[in-house]
Amino acid sequence: MLIFNFFLQRLISLPIVPYICPDTTFLQRIGKCPFLYAFQASAASMILIKLMLFIPALIFVLDCRLGESFGLLKHCRLSKVIEPAFLYCLSISLGMFSWAITVNLRDNSPFLYYFSMTFRSVISSFLGLAIGIMTVRYAASLKLVYVEVRKPDDSETENPEATPES
Repeated sequence: MLIFNFFLQRLISLPIVPYICPDTTFLQRIGKCPFLYAFQASAASMILIKLMLFIPALIFVLDCRLGESFGLLKHCRLSKVIEPAFLYCLSISLGMFSWAITVNLRDNSPFLYYFSMTFRSVISSFLGLAIGIMTVRYAASLKLVYVEVRKPDDSETENPEATPES
């Protein structure tokens, strides 16, 4: 998921950033336009919302592999789970809002900065736990059945009557 998110962030920023911060390197752009980079991370997370909500829940509930969970996504409807989707959007907007408020607090008021970052971490963790529980309950309510097809091992395919060599 993180790799998809990273590449999606780059695709979002490629056409926009050169016009906002021309003639700068990547590190200089972060210093000049930090809000833009926080926005592109949030935009990429919003685009990947279905994957980020349902893939971990399907893997947890059905005990399936990552590849098979992508195939099972067609049974999950984002419109049926409005509360977790809303909480997911709320947690992303909380991160953006707290970042916008605390970006100048580090130098001016370190105590308030660390207090607000701790408060944001606690709230984000609580929201993440609530989102995870809700999506796991939804995935369990789908009553999907995952049957793993196992290939026979080499030891199972050998002749059972053959004796091992001494």
